[in-house]
Order: sequence, then C-alpha cells, then structure tokens
Amino acid sequence: MMHDYRRRPEDLKPEQKQGLDNLFEKVPMLGVIYHQRWEATRIFDTAADRETAAKALEEWIAQVRTMDLDWEPFITMLKNHWHGILAYFDERRTSGPVEGIDRKSVV
Repeated sequence: MMHDYRRRPEDLKPEQKQGLDNLFEKVPMLGVIYHQRWEATRIFDTAADRETAAKALEEWIAQVRTMDLDWEPFITMLKNHWHGILAYFDERRTSGPVEGIDRKSVV
C-alpha cells in the first residue's frame, strides 16, 4: 500500500486507487498530503517557464497555508532555494545527477 502512495496517480491500477481511497477514508490528512504533493509535482511537469512556475508555486503555497497542516518547514525550504528551483524551468535540468538525486523523488 505505501508503495502505491509513492506512485503517480495516473500510474495506479484501479485496485491500487481503491486501496488508497480506503486508506484516505481512514486517515483523511494523509489524502490531503498525497494530493498536494502531486499538485506540486504537476507544476514541475507542466509549467512552461520560470514565470509560470513561480506563479503556480506561489498559488500552491497560498493554498496549503489555508490547510490544517504545518507546511511552513517545506515552504521555508522552497523559499530558501527559490532561485535555484526556478532555474530548473530554464532548461528543465536539475543538479540531481551530480547530487545523486532522482528528479521524480524530489517533489
């Protein structure tokens, strides 16, 4: 089940989606985290440029700040690395290979 939690929603089989839905019914906050994580990932997958990404990330930050979770440690990290993160959208490259980090595991 937790392996399914790490997979992209579009990659899940119907029974895996159902398993997650059952889990989220029992632990709703886990579902909130799951969906917000993939909303942030969608920005990295779809934003055409730095400006679009910055706007979308600011909107995402505003949205998660309204929730009953403390997103501030993550938001602080995001803001502390804001220019480096937005640089990804210039050429869609990360320093992940140098740092030994897989891009899909970053967000």
